[in-house]
Amino acid sequence: MEIPPTPSTLQFDDDLGDPAAHALRDLLEEGRIPEAAAWLAAVRQWDARAFYVDCASRWSGRPAWLDPWVASSSASALPLLVRGDHAIHWAWAARGNAWEPAPGAEATFEERLLLAESDLRHAAELDPGDPTAPCLLIRVARGRRLSLAEKFDTFQMLVARDPRHRRGHAEMLRSLTEKWGGSHDLMFQFARSATDGAPAGSPLHTLIVEAHIERWLVADREGPDADYWHRPAVVEDVSEAAAAYLAAPPVEATPLDIIDRSHFAFAFSAMGEWVAARRHFQAMSLPYRWPWAMFGDPAELITQARSRALSSG
Repeated sequence: MEIPPTPSTLQFDDDLGDPAAHALRDLLEEGRIPEAAAWLAAVRQWDARAFYVDCASRWSGRPAWLDPWVASSSASALPLLVRGDHAIHWAWAARGNAWEPAPGAEATFEERLLLAESDLRHAAELDPGDPTAPCLLIRVARGRRLSLAEKFDTFQMLVARDPRHRRGHAEMLRSLTEKWGGSHDLMFQFARSATDGAPAGSPLHTLIVEAHIERWLVADREGPDADYWHRPAVVEDVSEAAAAYLAAPPVEATPLDIIDRSHFAFAFSAMGEWVAARRHFQAMSLPYRWPWAMFGDPAELITQARSRALSSG
């Protein structure tokens, strides 16, 4: 299979090119809330549920239909999930994605995270089988810089509902980074414990790669860590994770497969393993901005890496 040609200007789609996600957002924009709610309620694959809740929640400002939907559906967790997730995005829009919050943004950031927490805790009570609320609450805990004990309590609520929730494990891994009150050791211990029992083909194997990317983010890339991606232990980790991920068809395919492939493509590109990177670029129907955007212009970085992979033979 050939890698699709790289367009001169990459276009990113946060809905991952998924037709159902686009249709869901269209229903919401058109005010067809009952139809959107019924469709979303029928999604019972939990990683897919988290993805579609996120698609439904990404709007600039508070959409006019959101509060009335919550008010008219007091027995349903779904509108609370969407409003809670929206409040998280709304909080980060105020904060910004830099290392430190934008000047004067701390109070708004905290206020919106508290709104999210209230909705998500209510949603967790209304639907005790759905792991989406605890998944999102882990991100709230990260933003509010709650204690490690509080983060792990929320994570335990998640895995009690879905022991292999891909998004929830990724949220927890980021919550254990040094930046957010954890440590490199704790982050890697978590990634290894999550992948040790994961079956072949599980997206959880990507966590090892995510941990190395998070470590690279804070590395002294011009100094003693310049050789990071060529260290034998790192090469072994990434190679074993990719082998486990590719050893069987996905346990449950979801639109999130593109995210996994993007992380593997990044890691193998950083290692200069272009044939391996090519395999993951081949599997992606469209480019995904993360984790590339953590290190510069994602369009430029992806274009360069894809070009090298394409010419690798």
